[in-house]
Amino acid sequence: DLLLDVYRPADANLPPLRPGLVLIHGGGFTGGSKTNTTMVSLGNAFAQRGYVSVSIDYRLVGDDPPTEDLARDPTDPVSVAAAAARVDATRAVEWMRVNAAAYGIDPNRIAIGGYSAGAITSMGVAFQDPGVDGADVQVVLSLSGGLYGQESIIDADDPPLIMIHGRADATVPFSLAEAISAQALAVGLTHEFYPLDGVGHGTPAQLETVVDDVTLADRIRNFFFDHLELGAL
Repeated sequence: DLLLDVYRPADANLPPLRPGLVLIHGGGFTGGSKTNTTMVSLGNAFAQRGYVSVSIDYRLVGDDPPTEDLARDPTDPVSVAAAAARVDATRAVEWMRVNAAAYGIDPNRIAIGGYSAGAITSMGVAFQDPGVDGADVQVVLSLSGGLYGQESIIDADDPPLIMIHGRADATVPFSLAEAISAQALAVGLTHEFYPLDGVGHGTPAQLETVVDDVTLADRIRNFFFDHLELGAL
């Protein structure tokens, strides 16, 4: 069984419906878990701001997931696991909607985001057709993610995207983020892109970096606030 951890606001005076956030850990599709330090930190931080956040587990290479029909390369175990991660993350979004009333979640205000493999999965879920191996979400966060030549899946009517990526990333090359930004610009997708000079694959540690007098952490929060239309809550 796949499990998730829920981070909920403690303030009883918050609105009855709150935004939801699905968080997805990294690990190259071979390791990692929902208790990843960065995901726990983000889950708590957004719960303190009124979100209901969930950090999820998903199937990895060692689980031998039977998703070859959805994989870009059905002979590559990592590609097969990446397809399974999209399916599992989609189900997590569906779980959030099914349980929206119980947890006080607004089913029309759900964000998804992650780091590395989790960012790859988040974008795959957000930009694929809902009902195939994607889900209906309203905003996307990518920390050091890429689409590896699949940028054409991005359309103008897809959810707004905020990306943070180190220029010195040797694990998920910075050029992949550039390709995503170029596609977003070409089709007119609403997005923000924050390149980090001299930063490798350790982006989560850089969220307190200040860009034009605003930390990246606050830029993410502001982006979510605007594009989830939270001012109406």
